[in-house]
Amino acid sequence: MNPHRMRELFHDALTAPAPTPPSSTDDIVAAGRRSHRRRRAAQAGSGTLAAAAALALAAFPAVFGQGGAAPPAEGEETTSCQTPPAAPTEEHAAAAAVYTEVLVDRLSDIGGTLDHSCAAGEVDYDGFHYEPHPGGYRFDETAVFSETGERARLTVDVLDPMLGPPMERMEDLAGCSSIEETCDWKDGVLLIEEEHRTGEGETGEPLPGFGALTGLGDGTIVHVRMDALGGPGALSTTPEQLGELARALVDEIESSAMEEEIDASAPWSEEELIEDFTEAVSAVLPEAALESEPPIVFVDPGEDQDYGEDRTAVAIASAVVDGQEVELFLQKTPVDSPGDGGGREVAEHYARCDHAAACEFLEVDDSTSRVHRTATRGGTELTSLEFRAGDGWVLGVGVVFSGETPPVDFATLDALVARIG
Repeated sequence: MNPHRMRELFHDALTAPAPTPPSSTDDIVAAGRRSHRRRRAAQAGSGTLAAAAALALAAFPAVFGQGGAAPPAEGEETTSCQTPPAAPTEEHAAAAAVYTEVLVDRLSDIGGTLDHSCAAGEVDYDGFHYEPHPGGYRFDETAVFSETGERARLTVDVLDPMLGPPMERMEDLAGCSSIEETCDWKDGVLLIEEEHRTGEGETGEPLPGFGALTGLGDGTIVHVRMDALGGPGALSTTPEQLGELARALVDEIESSAMEEEIDASAPWSEEELIEDFTEAVSAVLPEAALESEPPIVFVDPGEDQDYGEDRTAVAIASAVVDGQEVELFLQKTPVDSPGDGGGREVAEHYARCDHAAACEFLEVDDSTSRVHRTATRGGTELTSLEFRAGDGWVLGVGVVFSGETPPVDFATLDALVARIG
């Protein structure tokens, strides 16, 4: 990492406002990402409930996935929207927040925003919500495209796994047996649907509708559909773009499941690592004065080319060593294939040696290797990283100094990282 960029990251972390209360949207989203694996594993193994849900789907085809009251046209009264009849569970609210965040972000990529309106008398869920029958998360909002003047009803369903072949289920959901629609499989997993509703738009032309479906290996199905609501009576959004929205949701679910597995495999918590870090500094550098406020926490380095890959996180602290101000940091990175062994090439990959001024590889034992990494842009940064193949993690301790020779050398960093984890 560029030392100047690292100092900016330190500054942002240290000057950021205090964490929001547990009920904040950020916390709900984070909890939702942690809950995906537990929720999906339980549903995939519940055959009796899945069969009952399948019967519910057959009994209510117009309620979930298609049909239902359309959101109001522009200017229509929306003051009588009803609130949800019951508060969702913490897990449902968390997962719904994750799905909403991903969908809104990807919708903006194609020029759309949400109107957040609802028809008078209809329930206003304001994003995704969970529906127990037939089982899944539903989104039903008005999308507005300011550049084209288009308004569309955007419905998205993240359907729980059910018994039966998922491809046939997707075809049934899309209504592929209807002569008014055209269905086409793309890449073996994505179903594109296209139809023109019989209703007339403001221009006298039929109102078009497009949709896309894709699924996960456990039988979860994501169905995205967009129907024109007045305006020019057309949709510039393509079925392929809706497919990308569906894939984004699938990617988030799979990524969340992977993160859950990785978190579950960690032999320690983040709090324990940070405690090890502070105790190691006290033992190895007793003369160092660590900043104690605000508290040291792990942060995401973002898209930085040095540490922004491989799901790395860093915990940062300002310190004074031998009268000189430095930044000390602890980094952790999960290994993609824990237990597969190490070696120089793999260790240097996780050390991001392709972006370093210099790297030195050292064998520690049969399952552990160490890389001394040096960066010299805008200052000096030294990092000692241990590739621990047995644990499935890379842990590192580094120092950032504005001058040429920091008051902490690699031998000291080695002693620090050896005490962590």
